[in-house]
Amino acid sequence: MRPAIIVQNNLYCELSTLWVIPTSTRAKHDVDFRVPVTILGRRTYALIEQLTTVDKQRRVKPDNYLCHLSEDEIEPIDEMMRIFGGLDSNYGFRV
Repeated sequence: MRPAIIVQNNLYCELSTLWVIPTSTRAKHDVDFRVPVTILGRRTYALIEQLTTVDKQRRVKPDNYLCHLSEDEIEPIDEMMRIFGGLDSNYGFRV
């Protein structure tokens, strides 16, 4: 197992699936859509392009939660998700 970042609104965390962004310490970090974060003191990268859902009954257990990201780390993830997902009109919305 490797760490992932849960990015789902708390209002919907009761659903059976969660939105997650995988992380990697070995990912190429010279691309703008990979956001640096620190998990348990270790520098890693949020792989925005690999946003996925997981069944929380099989994969996500409260005992496995490692930490909370800081607001300074959450903001660039939020921004990059909007840009990468085509939801930021400043970067060209595509349908």
